[in-house]
Amino acid sequence: MGLVYFITGANRGIGLEFVRQLASADSSNKVIATVREPSKAKDLEELKHKNPNIHIIKLDVSTQESIDSIEDQIKDIAQEGIDIFISNAGYANVTTTLLDTDRESWFDHFNINTVAPIQITKVLYKYLRKRSTKKIVFLSSIAASLTDPPIIPTGAYGLSKAGLNHYNRSLSVELKDEGFIIVSIHPGSVNTDMSNGRLDTIQGIPKERIEQIRSGLISTEECVSGILGKVVDKITIEDTGKFYNHDGSQRNF
Repeated sequence: MGLVYFITGANRGIGLEFVRQLASADSSNKVIATVREPSKAKDLEELKHKNPNIHIIKLDVSTQESIDSIEDQIKDIAQEGIDIFISNAGYANVTTTLLDTDRESWFDHFNINTVAPIQITKVLYKYLRKRSTKKIVFLSSIAASLTDPPIIPTGAYGLSKAGLNHYNRSLSVELKDEGFIIVSIHPGSVNTDMSNGRLDTIQGIPKERIEQIRSGLISTEECVSGILGKVVDKITIEDTGKFYNHDGSQRNF
């Protein structure tokens, strides 16, 4: 019997690769993929044509109204519950120093990277409770670490992901007795449009260092296969609240 997955930010990059690997791994899996504008998600739509176990729903994680619409969209698809929620959607606009970051940018980062996963979890909670798997995976970042100094400026992005990590730790305590397994994962430095866009706009770092970082980016395939095979498939209740790398090694917060 397959599992039911709910994945945010599935239009491209890591999110799209999650959908690709999970849908093809087992035809009995059910993959609910969310995108902000389904009509523009051409790659995802093409993938759905090849894999009828993919269900696309509209979700703009930046608005509460859209988050509230999840219920009506999944009540029939996921009436028997959801096994694993992968919170992948995120936002990064690191173009200024912390002192130069304006109020709107702070709100945008925390709204999408911290508050949205919290609000989506609230909607999905009753569906996750129906299954014995009960796994929640938050895509975080090394930028959130309080013990490893960032090698490049991370601005409001790093702080918003640190807030997400704190939510992971607090929620894991609250829901442990219900059997929930909740973790944060640093996906690695991945070759995505968002990562390359950040590298293109970073100021104050020598060009040679930027290119060195770019040359070390891993593929979305390597990232996602590691997360699924070395973390998601293996974590147990004893691991709830932890912070992992994509290769299964544990990180310090």
